[in-house]
Amino acid sequence: MVAGVTFAVLGSLEAAWPTYGIARVWLALRRQLPWQFMTFLADAHRRGFLRQAGAVYQFRHIELQHRLASREVSGAGVSMSSQPTVSIRHLR
Repeated sequence: MVAGVTFAVLGSLEAAWPTYGIARVWLALRRQLPWQFMTFLADAHRRGFLRQAGAVYQFRHIELQHRLASREVSGAGVSMSSQPTVSIRHLR
């Protein structure tokens, strides 16, 4: 009995689902992912922002993907700047 439970727990640690679940909760707690992620994806698909190719969702518009990928996160909130901030130091 104990060996079976131990085997099941150790076997599940190598599977993708426990890792996905931990990452999803962690990102939701940090407000980087909606709590109802699959509902969010289904809604984005219904509204035409995403297309589904098999088990994969893809952006319909490349400009939207670039815009979301270039977001800057600051302490006060999220800035939707399309240009990344670059800090340049002058060497003397």
